[in-house]
Parts: sequence; C-alpha cells; structure tokens
Amino acid sequence: AEDPYLRVKLEITAGGHVRCLLMPEDLKEFPERITGIVRVRKSFQNAKEPYNSIIEVNGVSLRSIINQVLERSYQFNSLVRVSQNSDQSYLVLQLPGLPGDTEIDHTSEALLHCDELYGPRLADLMNRGLQQPEELAVYFQELQFQPMGARTVQYHCNCSQERMLANLQSLYINEGKALFEPGQAHLEVTCEYCKSRFEIARTEIEAIPPLYN
Repeated sequence: AEDPYLRVKLEITAGGHVRCLLMPEDLKEFPERITGIVRVRKSFQNAKEPYNSIIEVNGVSLRSIINQVLERSYQFNSLVRVSQNSDQSYLVLQLPGLPGDTEIDHTSEALLHCDELYGPRLADLMNRGLQQPEELAVYFQELQFQPMGARTVQYHCNCSQERMLANLQSLYINEGKALFEPGQAHLEVTCEYCKSRFEIARTEIEAIPPLYN
C-alpha cells in the first residue's frame, strides 16, 4: 500500500517456520482499510520456477485480504476467520471430491453454511486460546471432528554471517569501493526480519570468489 505507506512480507515454509517483515518499523497501528497490491510467490521442490501471482485490493480490511488471496490467487473455495481476542484463527476449506462424485456443492453458499454450522463453536475455541494438543483433541472430539495431522509453527530466521557476506559481495560487484566510506574497515548489517546485527570486515567483502572475478 502507498497511502499510507505499508509493506508486509510474510514467509512460511512447509516445515512450519515463519518470519515476517513490517515497514515502516515505527508503525503505530494498521490502517483499517488497505488499497494496494498483494504478491504471492510459492516455491515448489521440483519446479524450476516459482509460482507468482499479483492481485489488487481496494479498500479491503487487513483481516479480509487473506480471503481474497485464497480465492483469487490460490483459487480455493475457502475462508479464514481470525479471533478478536486471541492469536488464533481457523480456515474452512472445501476439499475436492472423490472420483465419480457429482453431487458436491462447490458454491460459496455451501461454504458459508458450513461456517454457520460450526463457526460459533470454533469462535468459542479461539476465544479460549487453547494451546495444548490434549485440550484441542478433547474439544474437537466434542465436535465429532477427526484429526488428520499436526504441525508446530514457530518463528525462525535463516539469516547468518555467511548469507550477509554473500549479499554484500553481490553489492560490491556492482558498486565497488563506493560501498564503503573512506577508511572504513567494517560494515554493520541488520537483518530486516529478526534485527540481528552482523559486522562484516571489508577484507572479507573484497575477497570475491573467483567465479565473480
């Protein structure tokens, strides 16, 4: 979004690792409505090129953007509900039918009916903020839900001294000595995601691997 200026970058791996970038860093509160561009980039293990999708949003609340992404980018018949009182949410997703199924209702009305049926109980679950697998299992059994699997989601940033050095060497290839102030022996770099700081020696940056010389 440009007015107000806002950049949110969310990275999620199949293993459950998450990291997020928010700009400007001194943002006090999110705007109620956002007009801008959402870009989705999804990498597959055996694909040469990642999947890219760009959609425009116009006056959409932050909580509603994910639903537009799922519908227009992923083309899922789904919806996301986010709790107002806890850090939890749930996704209602219509799975594809079995071969030969002809009576499955793929309309949005069928999805909303499912949400109306289970939504109040799931909203109660989110408001409770249950975290332990045992507590969640009991609650879902009461709903006659069958668990299919679980995955731990945790914050993880893969920045490192080596990665920062490689990034600075790429800049040095293009900018040369202009990358440094006169007499500067080190550069300090801060990760935009986790704010870790790295001090890289100028001699290391200038030692470009032979491949780039």
